[in-house]
Amino acid sequence: MTIISRPHAVRLITIAALGLLASACVTAPELRPSSLIDHPEAGDRDPAPRPARPGSAGYEIEGGDFHARIVFREIRGRAVAQFDGAGFAAGAVESEFDLDQAWIRAGARVYDSAEPPHHVSVRLSVQPCETAHGVWPRTALVTVGRRDYRGCARETGPHPSWTENLPELMPAITQCLASARNSSMAFVRGSGSAHVIHAGADEEQTRVRLRVGETGRWDCVVRQGRADFTVVSERAGEAPGEGDPSFIPGHMPADGEGCYLYEAVRDDSGALIGALAHDVCGPGAIALTRLDRLN
Repeated sequence: MTIISRPHAVRLITIAALGLLASACVTAPELRPSSLIDHPEAGDRDPAPRPARPGSAGYEIEGGDFHARIVFREIRGRAVAQFDGAGFAAGAVESEFDLDQAWIRAGARVYDSAEPPHHVSVRLSVQPCETAHGVWPRTALVTVGRRDYRGCARETGPHPSWTENLPELMPAITQCLASARNSSMAFVRGSGSAHVIHAGADEEQTRVRLRVGETGRWDCVVRQGRADFTVVSERAGEAPGEGDPSFIPGHMPADGEGCYLYEAVRDDSGALIGALAHDVCGPGAIALTRLDRLN
């Protein structure tokens, strides 16, 4: 049975049914939170030129001596994911991923292409990853032919997900959840588990928006080391990207539980700290990225 969803707005890329996801699950390889890669013949090639960061929605991927990107496009009414990269043993590589396949497998985003002359696959996992340009939110395993290349990835486009800043937001999220357990918010938590549906920061404060069971939305504002809670009015609008996805702290549910698909979230040591939950039970067509991220 195919389960489809669109949480808030028309999205770009349709994906396969939960049944296909379950059948495609494989054990995720261990990824190192580093952009430095050791593989044969690396010293025989010049470093690849770093491409300009694409404006279209997708991912930028960077390794020690390779660069690549995935760009989501709509061509004649068909959603496609185009891959191009340089610095591989095979030279420059271009491919197109099959978006009829399940895009979350074993807790990671996975894209595959069997187009000749090279098999290309990309596995993106939510874990802080050090680059020369700062900490990016995902590790990347790129396979070209029979060679693996490890690096880091970040989402591109004018409106990336709020979870792209998860490494910087985690201290405030952790403080808010701890304060909720040890304050007057504890009685609210008794009504259900707290899920983080949005978070953002400016120079003075970090705001973490929680949904707690059936009690509605709560804002936790961390300022000068103090966490304060306020209820969010039902009439208040949603923050950009709110609930798309949500962060579930502390554990990794099974795919399909609560009508969600889940990406594992790990800290820089590789320890599991939670999951990103993607809704697959709302009306409309589920997809990876909203159309408005292209505008």
